[in-house]
Amino acid sequence: LSLAKSQKRKIYYHNNQIIKNRSSINTKTSSSTTTYLQATVTFSNPLLDEGYPPTVHEYKEKTLTSKPLLLYVPGFDGTNVAPFLQYPELSTIFDVRCMRVSMSDRSTFEDLRDGIFQYLEETLLQNEEDGKVDSKNYGDVTEEQVGGKNNGPGGFLFNLFGGGNGSNKNNTPTSKKSIQRPIYIMGESFGGILALEVALSIISSESTTATNRQEPKLDLSQNLKGLVLVNPATCYDRSALASKGPSVVSLPKFLYPLGVLSLIPLFTDEYALPQLGLMLSSKALPSVIDTPEREAYMGRNAFSLPSKLQYMPQGTLEWRLEQWLRRGCEDVSIKLKNSLNSSGGRRKKIPPVLLVAGEKDGTLPSIAEAERLLGLLPDCTVHVVEGAGHACTCGSRVDIAALMRARFKELQQEGGRIAMKQVAAEGEGINFGLEPRYDGASVGLLPTKYWSEKYYQKIEK
Repeated sequence: LSLAKSQKRKIYYHNNQIIKNRSSINTKTSSSTTTYLQATVTFSNPLLDEGYPPTVHEYKEKTLTSKPLLLYVPGFDGTNVAPFLQYPELSTIFDVRCMRVSMSDRSTFEDLRDGIFQYLEETLLQNEEDGKVDSKNYGDVTEEQVGGKNNGPGGFLFNLFGGGNGSNKNNTPTSKKSIQRPIYIMGESFGGILALEVALSIISSESTTATNRQEPKLDLSQNLKGLVLVNPATCYDRSALASKGPSVVSLPKFLYPLGVLSLIPLFTDEYALPQLGLMLSSKALPSVIDTPEREAYMGRNAFSLPSKLQYMPQGTLEWRLEQWLRRGCEDVSIKLKNSLNSSGGRRKKIPPVLLVAGEKDGTLPSIAEAERLLGLLPDCTVHVVEGAGHACTCGSRVDIAALMRARFKELQQEGGRIAMKQVAAEGEGINFGLEPRYDGASVGLLPTKYWSEKYYQKIEK
């Protein structure tokens, strides 16, 4: 094992957030030397991070975990920025959590997969320990007998974290808990590869990391209820990014910034800036931003975008194109093929999938990939976001929460719309997805109010 895998790591809990600190990560540089970088992968609730009042209230009342868990897995930029407009409406259904990866991180594809397993298991176990799982909604905590050869995903992480010796010498059945809290995973771009990898590993009975590892504590197959794949990069090998990205990596250092700029048109679309102009002039708002609390949340995020959208160093781009996108695309393609061709009805165990594709995606051939996956996955539906580019598919031209309610019928129990609002859906061109301001005002909420006590309730850490 490489040092990145073999080194023991620790999970730190801090105010509803889990941080994985990895103090020494083995990384090869262009000069073939070895360096050690400080790197983190974090998981947190983005609405708590931004002090969004309705979510803060639920957190204080300890009712967040009475909702299904939705984990957002980001693209290769590692941020949770792309769907930030969607989080408030999604929070009416879910306890929303996001994964983030720092620019200095050198996690492998397997490291990231294992980190998600660790997070999901630790989150459910923490919910049980705190007594926060609503058994009325989700059923009781149960146990089932499993074979003794360390079957199932995620156990390697428990071995790394001191969860035992990773062996069952007598090969006797062991007890594995099942905590009945629904989990949905939403992966965008590279996150779509990773989300599919996690799902396929959960339903697989084969070892996914190492043979000498601790048995996973939970059977997550009982929890995973659905996947949302947004422009999944399972087609990376056929993409414009695969064609142009490596040439940018190989540029001399002083030309690299220009190379990065040359990639930007792959990610945008023709409507992003004009729609932003309508919002700034208070002529319209995204259909999912329909309260002053949500407008203030959007404004705070807009001000913080420069700090969140960090510059990607040349070494990071090289690592993520090769170790995340190329390798992840290959691994998932093989695993998906094996899973669909396997015996024992495993094909039927793949959870229902909602596939969301941007019509104008210039980064990946997302429409063609949606058609391909629709023919492969046994329970899959596709929604094409009109006029949306790669980075804007989860922006103002879609209502992800409505799509999820329509796709996953069990989410309709608490009500809520199952389609975009009519005015927004009937808009054309730059008006699609937008509607007049919720208050009819000619001037938007003043930025000075974005951080007022009424609209911003930061949790003390």
